[in-house]
Amino acid sequence: FGISGLIWFVVPNGLAVMVMVPFALKLRRQMPAGYTIVEFIRGRFQNRPATTVMLVAMLLGLLAEIFINLFGVVLVTGVVFGLNP
Repeated sequence: FGISGLIWFVVPNGLAVMVMVPFALKLRRQMPAGYTIVEFIRGRFQNRPATTVMLVAMLLGLLAEIFINLFGVVLVTGVVFGLNP
């Protein structure tokens, strides 16, 4: 992995930060006293839509985490016990 691993780790993370900067500046202009994205959603919408958006985001994140962990379990089980999918 060496240098290529370092490049494939640093470049996408650096690009993500550079893409986030204009969005963060826009948020700071719209809400100078705001601290989190949840406060921005609550300020822009009402409390109920903000709660709905955050609940959906958390459930999708939880579902993604479950699928990633299940894939890892299947992979490790296949390697340990010699099972081929």
